[in-house]
Amino acid sequence: MNITVHEAITALLQATGGGLLVATFAWLFCRILSKLSASVRFALWWMVGAKFLLGLAFALFGVAALRVPVLKAEHYQTIRAVARQTVAQAVPARKTAKTKDTPGATPGAARTATTAISDPVAPAFRVSWWRQAATDALALYALPLCAAYLAGVVFLIGRGVFAARRLRLSIAGATPCEDTGTLSDAEAMRGRVGLHELPPIFVSLRTSAPFVVGAFVPRIVLPAAFLAQTSANRQMALAHEMAHIKRGDLFWEIVPVCLRVLFWFLPTAHMAANEIAFAREEACDLAALAATRRSPGAYAALLVTVAEHARSPLPAMAMVQGNSPGYVQVRRRLQTLRREGHGKPTSLFWRGVAVAVIVAQGAATALPLRPVLARVAVAARAALPAPPLPVYTVTDLGTLGGKESGALAINDTGQVVGAAHIYPRGSHGHAFLWDDSGLHDLAAGSVYRHSQAVAVAENGYVAGFVYRSSYRAGQQNAFLWNGSRRLILPPAPGYRFAKATGISETGAVVGASLTGRKNALGATQAQATLWQNNRVQALGTLGGDYSVALGVGANGVVVGKADVSEGRTSSASGTNRTHPFAWSEEGNEMHDLGTLGGEFGAAMAGNRSGAVVGYAQTARGATHAFVTPVSNLGFALAKPKDLGTLPGDASSAAYAVNDSGNIVGSSGDEPPSSARRTGRAALWLSPDAEAIDLNTRLLPGEKSAGWHLETARGINASGQIVGQGTVRGVRHAYLLTPVP
Repeated sequence: MNITVHEAITALLQATGGGLLVATFAWLFCRILSKLSASVRFALWWMVGAKFLLGLAFALFGVAALRVPVLKAEHYQTIRAVARQTVAQAVPARKTAKTKDTPGATPGAARTATTAISDPVAPAFRVSWWRQAATDALALYALPLCAAYLAGVVFLIGRGVFAARRLRLSIAGATPCEDTGTLSDAEAMRGRVGLHELPPIFVSLRTSAPFVVGAFVPRIVLPAAFLAQTSANRQMALAHEMAHIKRGDLFWEIVPVCLRVLFWFLPTAHMAANEIAFAREEACDLAALAATRRSPGAYAALLVTVAEHARSPLPAMAMVQGNSPGYVQVRRRLQTLRREGHGKPTSLFWRGVAVAVIVAQGAATALPLRPVLARVAVAARAALPAPPLPVYTVTDLGTLGGKESGALAINDTGQVVGAAHIYPRGSHGHAFLWDDSGLHDLAAGSVYRHSQAVAVAENGYVAGFVYRSSYRAGQQNAFLWNGSRRLILPPAPGYRFAKATGISETGAVVGASLTGRKNALGATQAQATLWQNNRVQALGTLGGDYSVALGVGANGVVVGKADVSEGRTSSASGTNRTHPFAWSEEGNEMHDLGTLGGEFGAAMAGNRSGAVVGYAQTARGATHAFVTPVSNLGFALAKPKDLGTLPGDASSAAYAVNDSGNIVGSSGDEPPSSARRTGRAALWLSPDAEAIDLNTRLLPGEKSAGWHLETARGINASGQIVGQGTVRGVRHAYLLTPVP
């Protein structure tokens, strides 16, 4: 199992969240149900420690966590809008000023002022700023944080080893107890406590309080001076230590020890470990009191006497801890003796309460929990009137003289780019830019037979690639159109060719540099590339020989796909496993966004809010569109969410997303990599919405023209959509414009 530093820290934080939830449950139970016995409180707090450790193991091994929702602050506006609408519907509008009746108005009527209820257009997939900031900070300081954490763990382990060594030296000269009175008292207590055999009893000159050592062969160690105590005191002390053995406390102690070491940075973890120790000793006090049938006052006097003479080092199972600040443990135990030492049996009601509490806490401990922010806005939006579905007009963008064309992107000013055939016969296609004046051939007069324009910035700059006749071999040249001429972009050092696939608002171009060769598996050798500020930068891979950047968002995050190093080939197909990735200049590292459970996928585009869309294979082998939130440093903040397909389809893909969270793509029976284009253009109004067939949202006149929209490749801030569809038997680029 290979775990990165970021994954390890994320797992630790996730375990912390789940542990804090269960710790909160335990604290509330103990505060509200004050009559819970010491044994029940021990079980509750021990399960808190176990939850921290199990949560860490679950997170490290990738066990899916059950999400416990809490309120998300950013949903306040949506809930507020629902409340305002409810009030507006229930309360008549109030008059705000007396005015004269206007001609034609009903006598006595007055104009009223009402506040319009704005429909909250909440970002569909906005990442909370604090969560993104925390993730980015984690990325920047991952190594220092990891070093500090490991230093703390090593320090605590070293301190524990040193304490164990001191304890071993303190009992090195211990001898078997031969005092007949002590042995007689021990035998009497053995039967009353419920032990099957008498544990070995040793006497030491170097210890100051009775204690138990040995997890597998427990032994009771008594201070030599303790033999001079009265028989009653010896019996109470021996009964206390035998109660530890009877309960198996030496094994249960593993949890608080590991808890203090692995979560040393968390005060709640130390509090839980202390509560475990307090409840454990209180339970043994009550067991000893019941076995000896002594009064709580006599037992309390013994505790105080032992505490006054106790000194370190003492193990956890010592009768008292002399180094407890202010004798906190002794005071807690005295209070418990006064409250529970009367010996009266617990009522049936409180026994039932104890069982219910332990079962509930046990379930919370065993289940992998993770606190997440509740999406209460989803339910709140349901109370608002559903916004009307958009209806579109279709603009046929035509061709450059040939039969087919296809649009690939659109900017907020309405400029469209793509590729179109230039001859009635053949497949020669040129990159084009479309605006209100029509199609413009961006490769006219060049030596290149083929070209594609794949992205357009807000200033009209266009990114794309040109090639002669070796597209399949990866022999392309990236270009940037600056409004007047085409500039060829050089590949990264060590590569021969390049292709551009995206451009940002600031003019940064992304794509790939290619060798023009294939590896042993027959895959093109390429590396994702960024052209920015007259500099070419290779972005790396996920461990394989191939990566390509497919888009760049307004927040500067580059997305694409790359071969992974683990399991270089798919056992099913024998091809490279290619995963979606995200990269940012600030983080300067490529991050695997994961798939939908399958072996491949690609991230196609991102928006300003950090939503990244694309397609990925599911666990069942289908290819589905996905959306996932990504931080400004390129870290995935959640697993990809399956957007599903149109009814009756097997596959889907998402190609673009605008800042409002509207997603466009395609849905059909064939995966996105298929050469067969038989799908339907699809629209998701938000990441939580169902797919909409854009063919059903055309005006009646557009439908009668015979349009079938096959794929949607771009969407701008105004909701205009571009892609490719068939009309009158040929494939043409189209532009959809929503009807106001």
